[in-house]
Amino acid sequence: MLKNVSFEKPNYAKLNEQGFSMFDMHVHTKYSDGANGVPSILKKAKKLGIGLAITDHNEIIGALKAYTNTLGVKIIPGIELTTFEGSHLLFYFTHPRDLEDFYIKYIKDKKLEHPNFTTNVKTKEIIKHSKKYKCILSVAHPFAPSRLGLFNNIKKGHTDESVLRDLPTFEVLCGSNLKGMNKKSIEWAWQLNKSITGGSDAHALFEIGKIVTYSKAKDLESFFEDIKNKKNFVVGKEPINASRLVSYSPGIYHNYIRRLKPALKVKYQHVIKGNIKRNISKLKETIKNGFKGPKKK
Repeated sequence: MLKNVSFEKPNYAKLNEQGFSMFDMHVHTKYSDGANGVPSILKKAKKLGIGLAITDHNEIIGALKAYTNTLGVKIIPGIELTTFEGSHLLFYFTHPRDLEDFYIKYIKDKKLEHPNFTTNVKTKEIIKHSKKYKCILSVAHPFAPSRLGLFNNIKKGHTDESVLRDLPTFEVLCGSNLKGMNKKSIEWAWQLNKSITGGSDAHALFEIGKIVTYSKAKDLESFFEDIKNKKNFVVGKEPINASRLVSYSPGIYHNYIRRLKPALKVKYQHVIKGNIKRNISKLKETIKNGFKGPKKK
């Protein structure tokens, strides 16, 4: 297993004293499905002494607003993309102009009726486009349930296993996952020799900083290089289930309820209808092969 991952509460003061740069690399604002605005999120990060990667679902407004903060909180401009197949991919940039360019060219016009639910962006295509930028691409919560996790998408045939060659980094500790899921992500990253990141997947203030990624880097460019070269560390613990439920405040529920109709439509088109088509195709192939009979020796 990976030695640079620890399941324990981060000691922010100690890590700062030792010269480490720390980032919670998975934080949501009210601009997607988070409960809080950028100012309150920044104040919490300032209090903890950590940096943040703002990674709203298919949206960049929060990241752009946070980057220009006057509190001295270091910000990694980012986005969590929901692919057409359902997997979530995290993209991190060193400067907001690159994030904005990436978003406008490849994501903005491909959002569906429920903008935070999914897009028409194919996994293979966005991986190819991301190589045009100096960014970090990390697979969010690889063992998340249903189609949110890459592992399940590959296992069920929604995504071709070949994409693993071009996915350099896994999020091995994610605050929205159970510990068992995170352990599987760690093991998978170790087996495939992937770089690693970690983040709280915070949707509420109390979750921020529960999981951080850190290294000795002094700037974002060096921090990214440390991740690519496996010189970084991830530490943190998942909030207990009851705490996670509290984080889904009325504001978050409202964000989903008011978009329930388009969400169900997307669910039907991309999951139910898609599964029916795949099953029919498999059945036709089975019948076709059955008519051929056994191969002659």
